[in-house]
Amino acid sequence: MDNPAVLLLLLEQGNRSLVDHTRDFVHLTPLTHYPDSSLCTFYRAGLNIATKEQLFADYIESSLTAEDDTSPTQDPEPSQPAPRHVEFEAEPTADDEPEPRAT
Repeated sequence: MDNPAVLLLLLEQGNRSLVDHTRDFVHLTPLTHYPDSSLCTFYRAGLNIATKEQLFADYIESSLTAEDDTSPTQDPEPSQPAPRHVEFEAEPTADDEPEPRAT
């Protein structure tokens, strides 16, 4: 079974280190024609349970501790001043006009 595509599909981490598993995976990938999305799926599927659990725990921790990087400044200034409180009176509408009386 020397077909690299088949070897890649059957590759599992087992009791080997993550470095050894990744080295074998990276060695086989250029010998296949799988799209990147499939390669990512094959790689994750071949990891052992302990590695998958650690990756999940690391992902959760990084998600919970991530800072909000949506603004380039620490404390952005608003581009417009806050509106002052102004009370508006309702404008009369057609529904508010009295109906003409019958004569």
